[in-house]
Amino acid sequence: MTNSQPTYWTYHELWRLTKIRCLGQLKAWMKRITEGTDGIFQVNDPLPFLMVHHWQIPLLLLGNLQKIKGWVRIDFNIGKLVEDNGN
Repeated sequence: MTNSQPTYWTYHELWRLTKIRCLGQLKAWMKRITEGTDGIFQVNDPLPFLMVHHWQIPLLLLGNLQKIKGWVRIDFNIGKLVEDNGN
């Protein structure tokens, strides 16, 4: 598709921003944000973005805490916690 844009996830990009150590990385980050599009957020319908990041993920974290299960990272792309065994 000729008019497709790179996709990013806002919260992941905010985390990446904290890891930037040089001007080149900052320029690449800015390019990704200005030329890309968020995978969930749409100005005319922000509810999915808000529900995933402020409802679904916290509920997953609480459920994981209740089961006392470990997790490695939060995958905002698919909306789940990645556990130690890769599931």
